[in-house]
Amino acid sequence: MSQGKELTEALRTWIRSCRLRSQQEWRERFTSLGLSMSQIGALGILCHQPGAQGVRELGERLRISSAAASQLIERLAQGGMVTRSEDPLDRRARRIAVTEKGRSILEGRGAETPRWIEALVAELSDHEQSAVLSALSILNRAEGRLDQTDARPKASRGAGARRGPIGQASE
Repeated sequence: MSQGKELTEALRTWIRSCRLRSQQEWRERFTSLGLSMSQIGALGILCHQPGAQGVRELGERLRISSAAASQLIERLAQGGMVTRSEDPLDRRARRIAVTEKGRSILEGRGAETPRWIEALVAELSDHEQSAVLSALSILNRAEGRLDQTDARPKASRGAGARRGPIGQASE
């Protein structure tokens, strides 16, 4: 295998590992708060959409029925994470908005360095930490040049693609 292909495969493996470890840590954190992944998904949608959402629209975005969305919203409302108000255009419908408490729970997700990263760094010798830091600096510079040269893979060129430098928070 060529060095470029070997590096590509090593990076793919590393990214997959980081994603899985981070997802597991977030899942544990949210579970400890008594929140399901569906509830986190709902909070995410509500936090990133301007204004309140309808129950039906929220259900569609989560790919669940309106009845399931109503139950999910009820649990979030009981926890003070969302509010429900009457839809001014349809008095039978409800509009759902995230509260400050709901927003802070979701936004707190990326505020702390994941425990697994701190544990990983602690496992590395000073020499290994320096080598990783140098490699990440090289990758960060190369990643920054991708936007300038439009050398990104076609799949990541979409208008909605969110990207951040390796080793730095993108959210």
